[in-house]
Amino acid sequence: MQVGILGGTFNPIHNTHIAMALAAKEALGLRNVQFMPSGVSYLKDQREIVSKEHRFKMVQQAIKEYPGQLAVSRIELDQEGNSYTFETLRRFKEIHPWDEITFIMGADNLYTMENWYHPELIFQEARIAATVRGDKDMADLEEKVADLKSRFQADIVLFPFEKSPLSSTEIRAKLKAGEDVSAYIPAAVYDYIKLHHLYQAEN
Repeated sequence: MQVGILGGTFNPIHNTHIAMALAAKEALGLRNVQFMPSGVSYLKDQREIVSKEHRFKMVQQAIKEYPGQLAVSRIELDQEGNSYTFETLRRFKEIHPWDEITFIMGADNLYTMENWYHPELIFQEARIAATVRGDKDMADLEEKVADLKSRFQADIVLFPFEKSPLSSTEIRAKLKAGEDVSAYIPAAVYDYIKLHHLYQAEN
């Protein structure tokens, strides 16, 4: 059975992350989608990221309304050192040997994947499912997909999804400014952020 993995910092998790996971589950016939919060990413500035335990608990709060559909994994959080996607996928398969993996991402990532650490191993371990917005140049994207399939024998599928205009970075900025972000993040996550005084401006 195909299980989806949606990786990210989730700093914080927001409504678009949830909507993307549910859209992928529906469009691709996945049993469930596992959120995979990152541990230490060599691509991120760690100073802007709240602790891994806070991020894990925010994901738990966000998905509690979707039992059986959405889940959260600690594979990367519990790893020491940098997190590399191909290693994460291999560890997931060791834990869930009967599952096949669909790795969910935005279509823009397809243009940079060949520069990730051992992309050929990522394509070996998982099917790639990329979200496509309505304004995307499909001819250019399909050319890139064909290139990756030819070079890496990759299994890549596209599915439509309209992303929110606000990113986690913009949500953090609004939180620091004391603005209301209830329209962009699950209520339980917002309550958690306020309870633990996360993303506040430094005095």
